[in-house]
Order: sequence, then structure tokens, then C-alpha cells
Amino acid sequence: MAPKGKKDKSKDDKGDNSDDISNNLNLLAENLCGNQSLAKQQLTLTRGEAAYYVWRHAISSEGKRQEIAKKFTCIPYLLQLVGGGDTFSQHVAIGCLQFLAHSEDLRELIITRGYGDKSLGNVVKLLEGDHDRTKVRSAALLYQVCQVPEIAVLMRDYLPAIISCLEPTESQWAGSEDTRAFAAGILRSFSHCDFSPELVNLLPEGTNVRAQLLEEGALPPILNLMITGNP
Repeated sequence: MAPKGKKDKSKDDKGDNSDDISNNLNLLAENLCGNQSLAKQQLTLTRGEAAYYVWRHAISSEGKRQEIAKKFTCIPYLLQLVGGGDTFSQHVAIGCLQFLAHSEDLRELIITRGYGDKSLGNVVKLLEGDHDRTKVRSAALLYQVCQVPEIAVLMRDYLPAIISCLEPTESQWAGSEDTRAFAAGILRSFSHCDFSPELVNLLPEGTNVRAQLLEEGALPPILNLMITGNP
């Protein structure tokens, strides 16, 4: 679920200044970093709380997304939370990154700022988890960054995890169907790598992308999704 911008009355009663901080990206970036020795002001939020407020800004406009990524360089800190935060922190961090990826020029930045395959691997781990809302955000982020062909080709190392997301689940949450659809989109982007000589050169010699998808068992769950999934 995306942030709704609710005010925490319990914090207001204690005289907390989180409302002021929530509108100040500079302070949010410092709290998101979480290193008091580098901060110019006292840190008053957890890193997860800071990521939550940054997510709200990412949703608001293209200009804010550019500020978050380029002026305040929040992407590495968000990726740190994806790789090692608690459940809440991971969810809000992946949600924020997914909205940053709405901006096409930030998609490759999300990966290069996060050290390439390591970033993808951490996102895939969330995709393999059991938190439905985090899974769909993770699948959406991977789908978006895979619109960059040089990133799509990296998915070769994560095909089993992506294919497993195509399978129907017992979850009662409707968003689980979106996870399946995003997974199919990721595989489609990967399958197109065969059509580019430049991308073929990035694959191990002799790799046949579509044959690899068949060998990994992608076809049956894709057909099942076509029959049972939402239009």
C-alpha cells in the first residue's frame, strides 16, 4: 500500500516535529542515511520512517523524483534498506524505488548506484519473500528497470525466482495477480535480448535466451496466467 500521508497524532501529542521533517528532503536524506556523524542536525527518525516520507515525495512529482535521486542521492540508502532492513523498512524502500523508476532516466541509475547484480539480487530476495505487498512492489520495480535492455540481460541469473512468481498463489490479496503479470513482463523483456547483437555479446557464448526460458520451465505458468489471470 502506498503512503497515504496520515498524521501520527501520538507523535503530535509528544511535541514531535516529524511533520516539519516530512516536508524537508534534505533532513529526510540525512535521516535516511542514518549516520549522525555525517548529519548537520540531530537525527529524529528511523531510516524506515525517513524512507516512508521520501516515498511520499517520490509519488508527488517528476521534479521530486529527480531531486531525491540526484540532488539528495537517496538511492544507495534505499537500496541498503532493501538489502538489510526490517520488514517495514524494506517495504517502504522498495516502494520508493519503484516510484523513482517511473522516471526513465533513473532506472539505470537505480542499478548502477546499487552496484549492479547485487542490487538486483536483493530485490529478487524480496520477490521470493512472503510479504505480498513488498513482492508486488519488487516485481514492479524489476519490470520497470528491465525496460533498460542492458539490465534485462542481467535477469539470466534470476530466472527461477521470476518464473516461480508466475505460479498461482493461495494469497487472498488481489494484488498478487499483479505480481504474476509483472513477472511475465520481466521475462518478455529478457526474451527480447536475442534480437540485439550488443546484448547477445553480454550473455555467455552460445546462449539462446528463449531456449533457456523453455528449459527453466517458463512456458506452462505463462500459459496458465494467460488462461486464469486478469486481462
